[in-house]
Amino acid sequence: VPSHDNMGFFNLVGVPSTFLKYIQNTGLESFIDLDIIDSTLASSQSILDIGAGYGRVLHYLRRFHPGKKRVTAVEQVNMMGRYLTEHFGNHYELIIQDIFDYPLTQSYDCMLLLWATLCSFSAREQETLLTYLGKHLSVQGVIVIDLPDIRSEAPVNLDLRHSDHYFRYEQGTEFWCHIPGESETALLFQKTGLQELRRIYYESKSGVPRVS
Repeated sequence: VPSHDNMGFFNLVGVPSTFLKYIQNTGLESFIDLDIIDSTLASSQSILDIGAGYGRVLHYLRRFHPGKKRVTAVEQVNMMGRYLTEHFGNHYELIIQDIFDYPLTQSYDCMLLLWATLCSFSAREQETLLTYLGKHLSVQGVIVIDLPDIRSEAPVNLDLRHSDHYFRYEQGTEFWCHIPGESETALLFQKTGLQELRRIYYESKSGVPRVS
């Protein structure tokens, strides 16, 4: 299932009010996922944010790290791209395009796939994406991936026998995702040539277990 199968969802939910509601439901409105990697963000001279959405990461960087110059945000949904351009276009480089269609021409110290952005891609796409990103990672660079911690079924009521899930929202919208578990994530890193896998387990503000 390609990531663009979720375009109907993204085009219907609206920006930014509905997404603010969703981020509150997941308990990430307090930036806890960014706080735990703040030292990495602070030491990175270049940052690539994939799936920038309504600019949550950009807002955090502008507020807490205003001196960052080499920040690139990639977002393929045109509606969100217009919102990003209006609010962040004078501060950061914005790429309103599918990451698979955008030729990266420089390396980055830190690449971000937060708020389960990786899950929008199929298992095959995840491998392709991480392989591609790894080729543009600086020598000491890191890729930060934030996911639901599916070791605990209760918060999201998932059938853990499978990695593919559908979430249904209002307006008849539906969101498909592929959530890799621990063993699949480890194999994914091995296949894509990434050198070291470190996990940080935490709970969001709403008590949802997550892992970065």
